[in-house]
Amino acid sequence: MTVSRRELVRRSKVSRTFDEIHGTNTAGRVTVENLQIESANREHGNPYDPVPASLFTRLLDNVKVRHEDYVFLDLGSGKGRALLLASNYPFKKVIGVEYSQPLHAVALNNIARYRSDHRRCFNVESVHIDATEYAIPLEPTICFFYNPFDETIMRAVLTNFRKSLERCPRDVKFIYHVPLHVHLFDELGFSRDQLLLHEPTVADVQEAMRDLSAFYDNLGDVQVAQGKPRAAQACYQASFAVREHQAKSDPGNAELQYDLSLSYAHLAYAHLLMAIQSTEAREALAAGRDILAGLVAQFPDDARWQQDLGWFNQQIAALKN
Repeated sequence: MTVSRRELVRRSKVSRTFDEIHGTNTAGRVTVENLQIESANREHGNPYDPVPASLFTRLLDNVKVRHEDYVFLDLGSGKGRALLLASNYPFKKVIGVEYSQPLHAVALNNIARYRSDHRRCFNVESVHIDATEYAIPLEPTICFFYNPFDETIMRAVLTNFRKSLERCPRDVKFIYHVPLHVHLFDELGFSRDQLLLHEPTVADVQEAMRDLSAFYDNLGDVQVAQGKPRAAQACYQASFAVREHQAKSDPGNAELQYDLSLSYAHLAYAHLLMAIQSTEAREALAAGRDILAGLVAQFPDDARWQQDLGWFNQQIAALKN
């Protein structure tokens, strides 16, 4: 290919993931089965999924407090993306609680590496402990639940909150994403005024899926750098499957169609890595070109898509020679 795949994706919106921008490692789902967890509550945990940045910002902006007076607490913080995003607000302190040692170690590294012009809080920590054993901060607190565990652990955690508040009254607010166990707040005497509940929307799911597909692409790049073309091809194909599903589920969404065209470029790159799959590479490039041609016809003033259409045509011509 006369122009590298990296040059194409560097021009695209989807190439600039949260982790690429900030030099961190927060993306990708991690299931409990693939984690080293010594806690007896292992079976009660849910998979780690990174919170989409725009969703987190919307949720935090809906909690009207003076941030300087509050601690931000993420129970089940995983790799720590929510901690990094919370540090963009002037909280008194940002704390993550994670019972998996490997995820906690990744979070510590992310905290050390995170760089952002928007950062306002530099007192950020990850604590390796079971959420049921963690001592609740005695300051006013915003507690973030990104669907971290089942009803058993949620009940234990909220009971700890209730006991702590009885000993030391203070303001505590909860942000609860996927509020499957919201009835526990009522049973334990919390006011609904303390709760910000959030049911996932289609837009939330789409953003999370775009994040996942970008994660697979970046993982494929790592495999290329390590000289593992077959593993890289598997990563790019996994990314393609995610983006193809998204594009089919919302055919009128131009950005999702654009993402799919880039995935065809990734597939072509993967085929060429295998050295004997030039026909498949041409077919993938042609499919990506056809998507972009449709976008250019629909949005003739978008210079980005015109430029990328030219890139696809160049690569197809090069492969024919």
